[in-house]
Amino acid sequence: MLKYEDYKTKISSIATAFEDRKKIDFFMKGFNKFNRTDKSIILSVFENSNRIKHDPRGQWNLFLKKHPEVAKVILEESQECLNSFLEEDDTDRSVEQLKFVEVFFDIESYVNNNLDENLMVKTLDKIFTLQSKDKTIIENGDVQKIISYFITYITKKHSDKEFMMRMKKSVSYKQLETLVCDYIENLDATSLSDNKFLEFIIETQDAVDSEIISSKIKNRFSEKIELNNYDINNMTEVEKANYYNKLVIYRMQKGIIPKNICIELLRGQCNNLVTRMANIDYIKSYLYENDVRNTIVFFDEQLPIAGQAIGNSQVGTVCIQLNNQELDITSFHEATHAIQYNDMFAIKKYRGNRYSMLKDHLIAHKAMDYDTYRDNYPSLLFEEEAEHEGRRLYYQYLKDTNSSKKSKEEIEEGIVRYSGKIYVLDTVKINGEEKNKVQMFDELLRKEPSIIEQYPILQIEYNLDGTKKALSQIMHSLELKCSTDKDEDEASSIADCILRDIQEISEFEYNELSKYTSNSTFISNMIKQFLSRVSIVKNENLTLKLGIESGSIETPYIDQTYEIITSQDRVPEQRESNDS
Repeated sequence: MLKYEDYKTKISSIATAFEDRKKIDFFMKGFNKFNRTDKSIILSVFENSNRIKHDPRGQWNLFLKKHPEVAKVILEESQECLNSFLEEDDTDRSVEQLKFVEVFFDIESYVNNNLDENLMVKTLDKIFTLQSKDKTIIENGDVQKIISYFITYITKKHSDKEFMMRMKKSVSYKQLETLVCDYIENLDATSLSDNKFLEFIIETQDAVDSEIISSKIKNRFSEKIELNNYDINNMTEVEKANYYNKLVIYRMQKGIIPKNICIELLRGQCNNLVTRMANIDYIKSYLYENDVRNTIVFFDEQLPIAGQAIGNSQVGTVCIQLNNQELDITSFHEATHAIQYNDMFAIKKYRGNRYSMLKDHLIAHKAMDYDTYRDNYPSLLFEEEAEHEGRRLYYQYLKDTNSSKKSKEEIEEGIVRYSGKIYVLDTVKINGEEKNKVQMFDELLRKEPSIIEQYPILQIEYNLDGTKKALSQIMHSLELKCSTDKDEDEASSIADCILRDIQEISEFEYNELSKYTSNSTFISNMIKQFLSRVSIVKNENLTLKLGIESGSIETPYIDQTYEIITSQDRVPEQRESNDS
């Protein structure tokens, strides 16, 4: 077998090389020539190597994701070691295998997106057993990473009430609580801000939602902390250390540092954990300002992409993962998604552009695979807004923190540039074919009308069978909603999303709408404004596309009369619009 020490320099150069081919060749031809102990060291070298200075560890997982043949070689070795680890009785030999166990869950979680809960439970049970024999096992870096994978798994699903009820009743959850409590109990209270694992625990504290852990923190750090604005740069090193310690305790107690304090910290030269906390809580403050309280934000450096917002259509966004220790455009892009999801799915308010955004969201998630979705960003309102807002908020962040990354002129210009109107395309490209989004959405609802029951707001515009209502019916639905909710702003926003891009309607529709009477001045004015700008298509010039879109006309238009066309169900209801 080859010895790692004899190839140490060579392996290090391959690990940090820009060229992927060298890494591929090494793992496909050379990795298995080393013994297990050396393989463990080699994996640590590659896992912690940064191909570009300051790049996060996620670069390694990104490499594995791009090259599944390499991931397979490493995973097979790690799987064998995991099995041995679970069966091993000897503590020392178990500890020797921890790196492979960590690597196994790393690849399964981040490369294969497939964390096996049963295996994690067995692994946690084994770690718990080791902890009973050796209280210092929780200090092992690989153990802390393994626990962090489990906490991340919980964090992604923490808003799923059934999952959390099941999880909290499980032995593994109680073991997790015990391990974290043991860790907190043995923390050096004078150097909290230098603790790497504590960073992660603080950031995901709300997601784990453990009364036991909260009580442990409260009892372990019970002093009352008052935070004031301090000039960090004029503190002595001792004063800084004391202040950082107070900040960490305050954050564990309160869950968030006030935004003004975050800004002062980010303007100063703080250490790693304090800077992380300030960045996380700057983002959380922005979310709070937009009525988003249910989203966990944390730095996850294993993530192979810059960041992601994970959510569902029941509760909005569950968490935001960022694979850096600083905020960038992606950070605010994902935070904007959290606000969008909260509006559409948690509080179900559709002011501004949210009604059109819901349609784009459904098109993207019902009719596109991942690659198609990524290629259609310019056509998807929720992505374009996130791109736009991400940049505006990032420039505001640079301004707030007195950043030197860009000049003051560039920062002010950026804030103004990205404060304007957002435009999106009214078509999407699927399999090389341009498709109108309105037509595509109408077709989606006809094929899957259950969507309308899942998202009742769509009943303003659509019947329960998936067919689109006539304009007069839409106005009636809006009037009912407005009288019930007493929210003219929301009703106006929804109407604007539906009507703003209708450039022309048939004479029949025009006459029907002009005869519509309403006790609501708001609705009457809306109809007047719409009729004053829309073009009328004369009966004799009604285009064939109305019938073709509804699927009700098969013979050429030249053989049709206006009376035949309007006798078809839904034909007068068809029209073009734009979701921008």
